[in-house]
Amino acid sequence: MVKRLNVNLYNILMYGGTSLIIGGFLLFLYCEMKEREIDRKLAENQHFIDAILRTQQLQNIRKDINDKSKT
Repeated sequence: MVKRLNVNLYNILMYGGTSLIIGGFLLFLYCEMKEREIDRKLAENQHFIDAILRTQQLQNIRKDINDKSKT
């Protein structure tokens, strides 16, 4: 009876450890996917900000050209 109890205990420990390893790996993959998504959103926002700044610069250049042509 004691030997059978030890075998069951070892099986429980083995399955518990295996599930922790697999669970940790799955959580690692999940975190990497979320980090990639956040990086993609940051890059998209930076491209949007750059486009707005370019547009403002072009508007300022056009305004300067129009002001010079009027004088």
